Amino acid sequence: MEAESRARRIPVVKFAWLCGLCAAVTLVFTVLLPELGSGLVRPLHRAELGFARAVANWGAKAPMREDLVFVGLDDISANLLELGGLEDEEIARSEALELMTFGKPLPRGVWAKLGERLLAAGARAVVFDILFTDETPDDPALKSMLDRHRDRVVVGGDLVQFPVDRGAYLTEFFKGPAESVLEAEGGMHADRRIGMVTFFERDDNRVWDATFQRALDGRSDTPVYHSLAARAIEQIGEGDALPAEVEVGIRFPDFSGDSGYEPLPLYSVFFDETW
Repeated sequence: MEAESRARRIPVVKFAWLCGLCAAVTLVFTVLLPELGSGLVRPLHRAELGFARAVANWGAKAPMREDLVFVGLDDISANLLELGGLEDEEIARSEALELMTFGKPLPRGVWAKLGERLLAAGARAVVFDILFTDETPDDPALKSMLDRHRDRVVVGGDLVQFPVDRGAYLTEFFKGPAESVLEAEGGMHADRRIGMVTFFERDDNRVWDATFQRALDGRSDTPVYHSLAARAIEQIGEGDALPAEVEVGIRFPDFSGDSGYEPLPLYSVFFDETW
């Protein structure tokens, strides 16, 4: 009888222990975890970001594309008279080089001539990772080029975040090119010549994702803006290749030389001996 009674008690004890364990776990997730979230959740999140960083640093790299060319505003191009080593006669043969002697910020006529030269050379699209937000006397030349080649050019716009209600939360607005540079057709979110250059940091204060599209404040009732890369892909007629996800993990291009893309100096595009 004693053995039989003990056999009936054991399942009851195990069941009570299991109920206690479930209650404890529930208590942790409903009461303690919100209070200690920064101490418990963040280390796990950081570990996840660390793994993503390892994949980005040592994972398989996408093959380089021979049809993708970068042009950079290097020190020589920004200080042509001091560092360029070009003769006055050589500079005088190019209106763009003459404009570049004014130094930074370069007159916008330089960017207009850059677009014309690259498109005339066969570029499928020319993408300016530049913000033309302020009005300048040089804008008509740039605007004319952007209007004439509206299906093959993209310029940058910035999605700006700023605190409201004493910093309680952030709100957003989009700052695109000045109307003297580009008059957006259907709004800046709809004009395929305008792309968002903004990147957003993760919790570790690093950028791990490319945001291809974003609605203001993340709301469904606000305009959706497309990134500079997304607009570039659309302008070359490959919009179907855009990922369905809003954010996609990326690795930034390597500009260190042999192992990556080496930008062409801006001045070399206008100098016959190097073009």
